[in-house]
Amino acid sequence: MKSVDRRDPVLYEGQVNGWLADGVPIDVFKAVPEAYENRFKYLNQGGGDIDVTVILNDDEMSDEHETVAEIYKERAEHLPIDVTVHEHLAKAELADVFESPHDFVHYIGHCEKDGLRCRDGNLAVADIEESNVQTFFLNACGSYYEGRDLVQKGSVAGAVTFTKVLNKQAAKVGVAFSQLLINGYDIAHAIQLARRRIMMGKDYAVVGDGGHQLTQCDNRYPTIATLEERGDQYEVEYRTLSMPNIGGVFQVYRDGEEKPRLHGTESAFTLDQSELLEFLERAKSPFVYDGDLFWSEELSDRISP
Repeated sequence: MKSVDRRDPVLYEGQVNGWLADGVPIDVFKAVPEAYENRFKYLNQGGGDIDVTVILNDDEMSDEHETVAEIYKERAEHLPIDVTVHEHLAKAELADVFESPHDFVHYIGHCEKDGLRCRDGNLAVADIEESNVQTFFLNACGSYYEGRDLVQKGSVAGAVTFTKVLNKQAAKVGVAFSQLLINGYDIAHAIQLARRRIMMGKDYAVVGDGGHQLTQCDNRYPTIATLEERGDQYEVEYRTLSMPNIGGVFQVYRDGEEKPRLHGTESAFTLDQSELLEFLERAKSPFVYDGDLFWSEELSDRISP
């Protein structure tokens, strides 16, 4: 596994931060100039199904493999998504996946100094002809350089790791990330929220265009909310995460009490338990509660009396 010399940049206010300078940053996405040029080759590919490919090259991470495949297939009930699952690919087979057109590839396995582990050795992304994978998640130990090479070879953006991550932690992040990405969250916010599931969240990052979205969102705009319990009341802070719609407005539908707000601002309100459960039923959104990330359906089950 190659070591990564990480930098801790000074961040200013913003929905998300990118780093275009030299070095590898933490807490922000690593902007790669080629990513913004690569976007154009995928613009004319619309109209067909969204191609999602899941690759399991490590049996010890089979739980993540099964769960994320199911998440993608469930989403396919609402969007035109074609899900393909591979296991134990050889180097030539994995290279063929990267060189073939795919909207998203989720690789689950290990990464060594000389590339991504396959059943017959390790594949260095630098050795493939080109990448025709629009977005990706290399959920493997120390996959940063392989992800960077995918972007330089033709991809737009992807999630990677800086160092060794435990299988259980990798599975938590992988499952949360897949659910966010496939539900319309841009890749930078998807990894930013998903890594809240583990203590060593700073080991995950994004390379390429962090603002890139793979699918549309049920709520029109992706949102995030924080929830805090105050006695028998619940305080909710709700905001959108839509970078392309800065300057537009959103509205939280709450019995007609909420006025339109500018994207980037928060809507704060207090609800009792019954009002909260009713709100969660409509929200279809992730919530940060008690230090962890929950989707509204999960949170409703947790809070229900």
